[in-house]
Amino acid sequence: VDIDWEYPNACGLTCDTSGRDAYGGLLSALRSKFGTDALITSAITADGSEGGKIDAVDYAGAAQYLDWYNPMMLDLYGAW
Repeated sequence: VDIDWEYPNACGLTCDTSGRDAYGGLLSALRSKFGTDALITSAITADGSEGGKIDAVDYAGAAQYLDWYNPMMLDLYGAW
């Protein structure tokens, strides 16, 4: 199972107001349903700007329910 929720508790095409812990709740339910043998991954934002989309969710807390994250590294540009 691969989750691509754009974007929990933040604005994308529309604004989601499910709260900071909704993402972890979803992943916890998936892990409970499919068990530890199932592969569960998630695509997540790479927006690390202060107050950006990555700050809107407890990704660290939700990681316990996943096998890995896949950061979406598209549309990033700048003078690195």
